[in-house]
Amino acid sequence: TVGNRNLSDCVACPAGFYCPDEGMTNGSVYACDAGFFCPAGMSVGSPAGYQCTLGHFCGGGNALPVACGPGLFQNETGQSVCKQCSPGLYCPGFSEQTRADGSLVCPAGYSCAAGSPSPSPCPPGFFSGYSGQGQCSACPIRFACLQFGTVVPAACPAGFFCDGVLPYPTPCPVATFGPLPGLGGASECTPCSAGMACSSLGLVVPTQVCRAGLWCLSGCNSSACGISDGAQFPAGLLNLSGPC
Repeated sequence: TVGNRNLSDCVACPAGFYCPDEGMTNGSVYACDAGFFCPAGMSVGSPAGYQCTLGHFCGGGNALPVACGPGLFQNETGQSVCKQCSPGLYCPGFSEQTRADGSLVCPAGYSCAAGSPSPSPCPPGFFSGYSGQGQCSACPIRFACLQFGTVVPAACPAGFFCDGVLPYPTPCPVATFGPLPGLGGASECTPCSAGMACSSLGLVVPTQVCRAGLWCLSGCNSSACGISDGAQFPAGLLNLSGPC
């Protein structure tokens, strides 16, 4: 200000600026350099010890570093802008809960694409067995990933097959059954046993006995799908002596 008589009448250069010359007025100060921050009283624009910190940016004229926002991080000091969050990480915005650079590692069962502010659970049909993944993996053949956020695929359940194409297990078709888990295709389902009928989808064991008087060959899809020779045979029996 005008009229100063003593050194004590001078004031410190304002925060965010620097004053390299004597006799400067408030209107002639210089903005702190990008990549640095300037507390009050700085005489240089890039003061030693005041580089912009991890997880922050300093675009110029900064009194303090500015925290990176959601989807962004900064793993280097002295930077003027934040970086897009890397794949395999998520960046909710710098806080005491994040790492120093403002990021967190994507947890198993989730994926974190570039720029993710939060992790995304793997949808049914996909899984992520490790942390730090940028994308989920398709559930492998013979396995099922039924839940959101699957970490470890489960064996395809009995009565179904998992071909790695559809996100959910597919039931064994009519006239077949699936006695064991881990089937990889419809061709691995077992034809219905002779003397029995499999009229429903997704059977683990045949559920119907062949109707009396009929011969039910392997692969029968109804209790009435057999061949009659006019004779009455007990239910559940196959006449091996007659024509098929």
